[in-house]
Amino acid sequence: MKRVLTSQSFEFPIGYFALTAENRLFSRALIELICRKIAPQSGHIIRRGRISWPLGHAAPFSAVVTGKQAVSHISVLYGVSRQQTFKFVKENFSHPELLHTPMQKWQARDRSELLLWLALVPDFDVMIVDTSLVFTHSTSFSKRYLELFMEKTRGKTVLISPNQARFTKLICKSAIHVSEGKISVNADLEWALKNNNLVTLQKELAQEEDTNLDTLEF
Repeated sequence: MKRVLTSQSFEFPIGYFALTAENRLFSRALIELICRKIAPQSGHIIRRGRISWPLGHAAPFSAVVTGKQAVSHISVLYGVSRQQTFKFVKENFSHPELLHTPMQKWQARDRSELLLWLALVPDFDVMIVDTSLVFTHSTSFSKRYLELFMEKTRGKTVLISPNQARFTKLICKSAIHVSEGKISVNADLEWALKNNNLVTLQKELAQEEDTNLDTLEF
């Protein structure tokens, strides 16, 4: 079995970085290492500050809970006000009437949207994004969310899996790339995206055709 990383010291810098790898399994393993889902077989990881759950992965609660219960769970888990969190979500969530119903009955995109809003509540020092932040079905949501996302993450470390290459290039200037057992910062973002095993640029462009990214400003 090939090792994801060999003996190496690396410190994640502050800024917005595409998280790329020669093999998608490598970037996924790196995310799980950072988030304590798996432990390193050797060496150690020093974590400073608060790290988000990987946006796009299963949230730290069951889908059988209601939206309001999910809000309460996140509030307790990260030590933030339940009342303020619920108010924030209710003001921004596209379908606040769903919050009193079980999430397992929601459409997948509504569950995704709620989790995205909840991720903006705690004060994370490291934000890990392994999903799309641009919703092709709602430019208004994407614009509003990204404005708050950029405000919330300014001066933090943000790692973004390039599910949408055009969006990634809007906010990232460099990549953190995993290749041949090493992790490094690569200033050639175009190269990193072309050598990323996640999806092809052609497929991403097709997915984003219906979203007017020119209206998004950062």
